[in-house]
Amino acid sequence: MTVPTDSPAAPAWPSCQAEDGCRGAQLGGSSACLAHLNESELVDLLFTLKPGSDLDLRGTQVEGKRLARLLTALYDEYGRLRLGSSQFNEAQFTGITRFNEAQFTGDADFSGAQFHGDAWFLEAQFTGIAKFHRAQFSAGAQFVDAKFTGDAQFLWVQFGGVAAFSDAKFTEAAFGDAKFTGDAWFDGTQFAERAEFTKVQFTAGPCSMGPSSARTPGSTRRGLPVQWFLAPCSSTTP
Repeated sequence: MTVPTDSPAAPAWPSCQAEDGCRGAQLGGSSACLAHLNESELVDLLFTLKPGSDLDLRGTQVEGKRLARLLTALYDEYGRLRLGSSQFNEAQFTGITRFNEAQFTGDADFSGAQFHGDAWFLEAQFTGIAKFHRAQFSAGAQFVDAKFTGDAQFLWVQFGGVAAFSDAKFTEAAFGDAKFTGDAWFDGTQFAERAEFTKVQFTAGPCSMGPSSARTPGSTRRGLPVQWFLAPCSSTTP
């Protein structure tokens, strides 16, 4: 007798028809996702994009070089990478993922995304809500000098490599239940309003706080400074 197993829920978006079981979002008027677009379809897609265009790569297998080629269409005349609403929910990023100096002018949703190589967000700017709920970073996650104008939500995120937020600037940030198994760097990080680190786990490697800062009241939990939450780097914070 065969024991039935639960099948993954169908994606909440029109999914790729190019391969059975592919969960990638259909892209560019095609029935295929980014990973399964043929060369002609990819070229046609690039012609439809411009700086500030929305992107929908939900559930897609995103290879680093193909992503880089896609993003070439989103650079403005000043050499700035500008994205509109960006949906990367449950995307699978392989190779090196580069969003250095990117300007996310709409909401950016990386909920459930998995980064199997290094993820680079150096000096990236997020003007809308930045969601990384339950995202998994298997290698390095570099957010050095990144700027979050809207809410930054890193709830239940798993950082498997170095997680660097040095000199990043947050308005409101939530790292509740996040897990850092590699080095964690928050030196020079600024929190303008609320910073929440409830039940964060630092399980290995050094954690650098440096002169992290947050405005009080309202930016800290129970009136304690942000440094207090980052201090016990070898244990779960209360």
